Amino acid sequence: GADAGPVRAQRSFVRRQRGVSLAASAIALIVTVQGGSALLSTFVSVPQVSSSKYSPTARRASALDSYKNTVKTVAQTIDDFYTAYPQPPVLPMYRTFVVDLMTQTHLAVVDSRFKYDSVFALGLWRGFQGLMGSYDKLVGSGESDKIWKALVESLGMSPDQ
Repeated sequence: GADAGPVRAQRSFVRRQRGVSLAASAIALIVTVQGGSALLSTFVSVPQVSSSKYSPTARRASALDSYKNTVKTVAQTIDDFYTAYPQPPVLPMYRTFVVDLMTQTHLAVVDSRFKYDSVFALGLWRGFQGLMGSYDKLVGSGESDKIWKALVESLGMSPDQ
């Protein structure tokens, strides 16, 4: 009884919100279908740059272009891993772990405060072995060692350290 009023009001509010969301989606669809870029340009105006107005040299001379990134990116590390271990592909149920471990380790290694030591090496090895221990039973012996070697080398370290 006493709670019926607030509950009805809440349900009514939720229905109105769904209606607003549905209306917004319908408008977005109509704008897209009926040449949304022309309609959108009336709301958002982007200045057009004529190539004859600026020389190619002036366009290329920016502070960003002169900066050279010396830090290896996560994407480059992952590319290096797949270059070192191209086939067979890492099983999907293990791939997420391998990529996550590689990403987190990469971010730690490129941090200026990072210092490689035996505790780090042991932790990385034990974590890898703990989660990849059953990998060789599924695909054949020696594959986890190849994955380990590719992972560590992609991070710029030696698997023998």
